[in-house]
Amino acid sequence: MRNHNASERVLDLRGLLREFRSLVKDIDGDADLEEVVSLGRELWRFHAEVTEAADKCKARVREEVGEGTGRHLLGGLDNTFCTVVVHEPTPVMRQGFSRDDAEKLHTALGSELLNQLFDVRERIKPRKSFPDDVANLDPLKASAALDAVDIRRGLPRVSFEKR
Repeated sequence: MRNHNASERVLDLRGLLREFRSLVKDIDGDADLEEVVSLGRELWRFHAEVTEAADKCKARVREEVGEGTGRHLLGGLDNTFCTVVVHEPTPVMRQGFSRDDAEKLHTALGSELLNQLFDVRERIKPRKSFPDDVANLDPLKASAALDAVDIRRGLPRVSFEKR
């Protein structure tokens, strides 16, 4: 049954998926070892190509959604849709932040404030309340705390589904 709401490319990919499923349905039982090795190699090549193409689709979707946080639902052809979740930016310790840096930060902030702003264990990381707590500090201490972190934006998660 042909669906006129889907593009030729979408229909071709669906046909390839059906063919792919039929080619690999008994892969674990009916193939000898040499064939399994060859199939595995081809599947990894296929996987790399599919991953690259899907990553391009995800990049385009991320570009369309932008940086607005929250859950976004984008419609496609033939009742398909895409969900994009853009998480709030979170403070994380700077790349390469060392024990020496932690000691300097401890000296600059003092134990009590360091423990208030950061979750200190084997390594140091900002607490969830870090942004609000830093906003209430005197500028010198706030500057010391902010110099120790970067703000990381989470990569929006993209999943494709059919309704």
